[in-house]
Amino acid sequence: MVELLILTDDFTGALDTGVQFSEKGILTQVVVSKEWPDINTECEVLVIDAETRHVSQESAYKTVYEICEEALKQKIPYVYKKTDSALRGNAGCEIQAVQDAYMGRKMLFLPAFPKMNRIVKEGILYIDQIPVTKSVFGQDPFEPVQYDDIEEILKNTGYHDKILKISKKQYLLEQEKADLLLFDTENENELHLIAKEIKEKSETSVFAGCAGFAAQLPEMLSLKTGKTRKYKTKSNLIIVCGSVNPITRSQLSYAEKRGMKKINLKPEEKLEKSYWDSEEGKEKIEQIVKNKGDHFIIDGNDKEGSNDTIMYVRAKKYDTQEMRERVSQTMGYLTKSLIDDGMDGTFLITGGDTLLGFMDAIGCKGLEPIKEICPGCVLASLKYKNRDFYIITKSGGFGQEKLIEELINFLKEE
Repeated sequence: MVELLILTDDFTGALDTGVQFSEKGILTQVVVSKEWPDINTECEVLVIDAETRHVSQESAYKTVYEICEEALKQKIPYVYKKTDSALRGNAGCEIQAVQDAYMGRKMLFLPAFPKMNRIVKEGILYIDQIPVTKSVFGQDPFEPVQYDDIEEILKNTGYHDKILKISKKQYLLEQEKADLLLFDTENENELHLIAKEIKEKSETSVFAGCAGFAAQLPEMLSLKTGKTRKYKTKSNLIIVCGSVNPITRSQLSYAEKRGMKKINLKPEEKLEKSYWDSEEGKEKIEQIVKNKGDHFIIDGNDKEGSNDTIMYVRAKKYDTQEMRERVSQTMGYLTKSLIDDGMDGTFLITGGDTLLGFMDAIGCKGLEPIKEICPGCVLASLKYKNRDFYIITKSGGFGQEKLIEELINFLKEE
C-alpha cells in the first residue's frame, strides 16, 4: 500500500527524490504521468513526475490538484510536493494546488538542499553562497529565476495563501498560525532537527521541498525499510548531454581535457529527428558505435565560440519551446538508435527533458532508482529489449567540475 505520494515537475527531480527511499529498501515506483497511474500493489512510495515545469500555471495547478484528489480517494496518508532546488517552474501554484486539494491543511516547506550548497537564510534562497538570481539559475536562457526571496518566488508563480517564515530557532510548529511554514535551513543538522521536531509535535501530512528534505522522510514518517536491489553496471560511461547549463558544460570540458572522447552535435543533428534516419545519419551512428567499450561524450552544445545553433533556429523560425522539444526528442531518438546499433555501456543522461525524450523513444514510462552515487546523481535501471539497462541521471545544474571523473571511478569499483 502506498504510504507516501511524491509529486515532481521533471524526471531527474523525480529520480533524485525517489532514490532517497529505494536506497533504503523501501519499494519505490517512479512514473511519468499527468494522471493517476497503474501502480504495484506492494509499492510504498509513489513518485509521479507530472511534467509541469514548462506548462502554464493554470495547467500545472489543474494537474497537481487532480492527482491529489485521487490520492485522497486512495487514502494515501502523506503527500510531498517536490520542488526544484533552484525554485524554477510553477512552484507556487503547485503548492497551492496541494493545499487546496487537502482542504487547507498546513504545509511545511523546506526547500533547502545543503549537500548541494542550496540553503535558505531569512527566507532568501542562496546557491553556492550567493543569492539565486546572481547564480547560473538567474542567467538561465530558458527559465531564469527572477527573485531571491522565496515568498516572492511563490507569489509570482501562483501561491496566494499566508506564508510564515520560520527561523532556525523556531520549531514550535503547532503554535504557528499560517497556511505555509517556510523554514530557514543552512545545514544537514538543521534539516534533521526540524524533521525530528515534526515527528514529535506535528500532525500535518502535507510537505514540500526538494530532495534534501525528502531524505529525512523515511525516518520521520517511520517507513519500513528492507533489502536494497543488486545491480551490475558496465564500466564504460557514455554521456548524452542535452543540458545548456554552464555547470554541466564545465564538467564536460574538464573530462575532455583529461582525454575523454567528445563530439559536439551540429544543429541539424540535435534538432531534426529525421536526420538520424538519413544515410548520413546512419553512417555517423556507425562511427560513434565503433567507440563501444570507451568512455564517450555526445554533447548537444555548440563548440565554444560558435553560434551555429542560434543561426539555425532563427532560419527555421523555431521558438524556444519548439527548440527545447526538438532537442529532447532528437537526442532521445539518437540514444535509442545507438543502443539499437550495438552501443553498450552505462549511460549518463543530463537534463530531465533529454532523459524523457529517450524514454519516449523506447516507450518506457518509468525507471527504478537504485543508488544515489552522489547528491543529485542517481543510478537507475530500465527494461529495454528484455534486458536491464543502467542509466545515471543528473540535473544540469548539479555537481562539481570533477563529477565525471568521480562517476568513472564509481563504475570501476562496481
